[in-house]
Amino acid sequence: MANFITKNIPNSITCCNLISGCIATSFALVNRPELALLWIVIGATFDFFDGM
Repeated sequence: MANFITKNIPNSITCCNLISGCIATSFALVNRPELALLWIVIGATFDFFDGM
C-alpha cells in the first residue's frame, strides 16, 4: 500500500496543478483577478513541488 501511495504522489501533484490552472482561468474569465492570482500562486506552488 505504501508503494502505491509513493508512486502516485507525483501524478497527484500534477493533477492538482492542472486543476489550479483551470480554477485560475475560470476566475479570470468572470473578472475576479484577485482570486485568479491566488490560484496562480497555488498552482505555482504545486509546480515547484512537481519539479522536485
